[in-house]
Amino acid sequence: MRNGRLEGSAEAIQRIREAHLGRLLLQAARQHHQAVVDGMNVLGFRIRPVHASVIRHVHIDGSRVTDVADKAGMTKQAVGQLLMELERAGYVRRTIARQDRRVKMVVFTDKGRRFATAIGTAVRQADEDFARRIGRRRLAQLYALLHGVLENGTKRRSRDG
Repeated sequence: MRNGRLEGSAEAIQRIREAHLGRLLLQAARQHHQAVVDGMNVLGFRIRPVHASVIRHVHIDGSRVTDVADKAGMTKQAVGQLLMELERAGYVRRTIARQDRRVKMVVFTDKGRRFATAIGTAVRQADEDFARRIGRRRLAQLYALLHGVLENGTKRRSRDG
């Protein structure tokens, strides 16, 4: 980079943009995420990927709507809209916290608890698909490597913070 401008050909710049670690991890995560959603649909739970991006952050015992939004990396308004759709589908219901009437909560319904239980099956199926593609040993190595990266990143942030 010189004077704030990238050097190199357009093709070289595009290759870097398309093949860097973050993008590869994101593409693999999207494939896995879609496989889980597809698996949930096969199991009878009709959801879209965007719904899964929200419902995955609801704790089995309930969560504050603001916490779900923070974990999902979405605005409260966007999460509120998706929760409304999930509520209409019967997976969750929104309520007020007993301890603080100002706090909005989201909790699983009975159908939502069945969903939360079934997700383990869909995740295992998605993992099996990845194992068929790269081998069980390499998938186990990938898990270990990613856990290490995430664990070390958390330690580093807490030291720097």
